[in-house]
Amino acid sequence: MTAAAEVLLLEGTDAAAAIDDLAEILADCVAGGASVSFMAPFSRADAAGYFRAVADEVARGDTALLGARVEGRIVGTVQLGLNTPPNQPPRGREEDARPSHRPPAWNRRGAHAER
Repeated sequence: MTAAAEVLLLEGTDAAAAIDDLAEILADCVAGGASVSFMAPFSRADAAGYFRAVADEVARGDTALLGARVEGRIVGTVQLGLNTPPNQPPRGREEDARPSHRPPAWNRRGAHAER
């Protein structure tokens, strides 16, 4: 039986604490050719730098960071830009924040969100 994904809102210190897991996901996605606005070569250190900046945005309240956790491990992530013009509703940042997930999660029900 496949475990269900738990969706987490990663705020404050939770976002900063998840940087290593998030960086691993992003680096794996880029290495696997996923269309997530980054191109190879793209290292895990590059991904960690990106997520440190995202954690800063989360701390400022400019971004909501969600993670999908399966069996205690973050397997996917998505961001929602909150710092939008007053006449624009919050929306996923298509240009730099596509959902990304670990390859084994592709086949897990509830851990895979495609558009």
